[in-house]
Amino acid sequence: MNAIGIIVGLLLLAFFIASGWKSFKSKKSFSDQQELIERAHLHRYFHLNEAAMNELLNDNPTAPKVIINGKTYYPLTKFQKWYATNTK
Repeated sequence: MNAIGIIVGLLLLAFFIASGWKSFKSKKSFSDQQELIERAHLHRYFHLNEAAMNELLNDNPTAPKVIINGKTYYPLTKFQKWYATNTK
């Protein structure tokens, strides 16, 4: 009975190591993931005052955004591209 427990434990260990190795080798790294910025902090990334950023967002409802649990976030890279093409 003790040998069966050891075998099962080793199989589980091998499974978890293999699963972790697949994740480790995945092509999408942490740096490729999108950084989400809250609306209240977005103006800091574009050197605008908060009122100017709020006006920009209110005038352009199509700006890239993500709503999670009722809170609006802006994906930084997508928003930077949008900002570059939609502002003067």
